[in-house]
Amino acid sequence: MAVRSSTRIMKTNIVLLTAVATCSGLAGCTHLKYGFAKNPLEPTAETLSQGKDLYERHCSSCHGEGAAGDGNAGKGLPATPTNLVMAQRNWSDGVFHIRMIAKPKNGMPSFRETLLENERWRVVHYVRSLDTDEKR
Repeated sequence: MAVRSSTRIMKTNIVLLTAVATCSGLAGCTHLKYGFAKNPLEPTAETLSQGKDLYERHCSSCHGEGAAGDGNAGKGLPATPTNLVMAQRNWSDGVFHIRMIAKPKNGMPSFRETLLENERWRVVHYVRSLDTDEKR
């Protein structure tokens, strides 16, 4: 388990160091603002319920009901939607948040303007709650 945790931390640090190296200005760099951030919300029943509603409205059509990347709308995209349950195991809260507001080249829209910051954090908690693998 310690090896898996160390690997996760190393991967997160590599993503963040890459962001630092590529940012032209520190003030506007999203990766620096959120990369090391912890989810400021508590994973209460209300937060998870709101996260579920937001996920179902904005994410499930591509990522699927269980966040496995198997939604119907995602089948026609140039890149297969990410299996969020698996991917989030290697993402810090901040990196997960960045993935929602970045402008990826794989067809996923940015949710920077669509979802408020606290709504995005709710989605992070909800997707994390879908991971029921006891081995992590």
